[in-house]
Amino acid sequence: MTRAEIEELLDGTTPGPWCVGPVDDCMVFAPDRSEVADITGDYNEPDLWPIMEANARLIAAAPTLARRLLAVMEENERLQGLVQDAYYEGYSAGYHTSNPQKDIAPDWLGSDARAALQKGTE
Repeated sequence: MTRAEIEELLDGTTPGPWCVGPVDDCMVFAPDRSEVADITGDYNEPDLWPIMEANARLIAAAPTLARRLLAVMEENERLQGLVQDAYYEGYSAGYHTSNPQKDIAPDWLGSDARAALQKGTE
């Protein structure tokens, strides 16, 4: 999915964070306690209860996970820009590598940028 697609999905949802109900752990609620989702299944099959509860927990986590994914995508774009800038700065200074992604933190790169790049690859 693209950032735009994720943002469009989030824009059309009930604001989060969502949580699983304190009594019925197969229901998902918004912060205002309005119901977001109700996981249905055969309550006569106790073996299905853990699956239904896990589905509710995953649904409840969806807005937070999507926002964190957007933040990671944004940070990735920023770091790619740093690598690209550093590559061209190094190239114009006489340093050259055939692949700017191969040498993520070359020696001639400043320590702040090197630290940021290292953080992004951990």
